[in-house]
Amino acid sequence: PDSAANRFRRLPPETVAAALDTLFDLHAAVHRAGWIPGDFYDGCLLYDFAARRLRVIDLDAYHRGPTVNAMGRMFGSSRFMAPEEFRRGARIDGRTGVFVLGRAALLLLGDGTDDPAAFRGGAALHAVARRAADPVRARRFASPAALA
Repeated sequence: PDSAANRFRRLPPETVAAALDTLFDLHAAVHRAGWIPGDFYDGCLLYDFAARRLRVIDLDAYHRGPTVNAMGRMFGSSRFMAPEEFRRGARIDGRTGVFVLGRAALLLLGDGTDDPAAFRGGAALHAVARRAADPVRARRFASPAALA
């Protein structure tokens, strides 16, 4: 119960949402530079409770994109992975990154499900997170910048 992850989830929703803004802004910049998240999960996040600042680590698995999934199930935590990260030959692009960010919002402000009752970020942000993490690529935001 005293782990950093649990302490983070107990922060006020506004504080967690501010950290998510940082995460979304970072991924918008990364995407503009031509990179796609790879092997991103909550273990890549470090939160400085004193400074109230989020840091993202382990960006070494990010790759130039868009690309095609050449391996089938890609590396990463299935809690964060988009459906295309499990299908050989699927396109991996900005919409894949949007899915990852949507899952991050659902996990960090909720219990990881789509249950609105478990989500502490309000109805509007829940709708945005659900759209971002939609299994159907075409229904997701087109890019991390559009999500942000």
